[in-house]
Amino acid sequence: DHGRAGLHNAPSLLDYRIPTSLDTPELESLIVESIDPEGPYGAKEAGEGPLHPSIPAIANAIYDAVGVRMDRLPFSPPRVWRAIEAARAAGTLAKPARPGIGDGPARRPAKEPVHAD
Repeated sequence: DHGRAGLHNAPSLLDYRIPTSLDTPELESLIVESIDPEGPYGAKEAGEGPLHPSIPAIANAIYDAVGVRMDRLPFSPPRVWRAIEAARAAGTLAKPARPGIGDGPARRPAKEPVHAD
């Protein structure tokens, strides 16, 4: 399903087989001891790095879908709803990114009241 360069070669993502630990080469780890002056007791992150690109991608998906920029975590439904209501009140709610997008809660009334904490 993936070539030597790691590119997806299957006909669709439905046919894609996610690589497992058996598909990765042998790794050699080096421990470099140093203190980070910004971290608590000199600590550094460990493993969070791969998550960093997903946060702005989710924020952009929210913007494309409902027209509000989320710049603080968590992107919980109540926080997104409050941002939609605030943007609506301020007249800054963006238009959908493309036709067919945006028929979500920002563009139609909820069937039941939405309670935000």
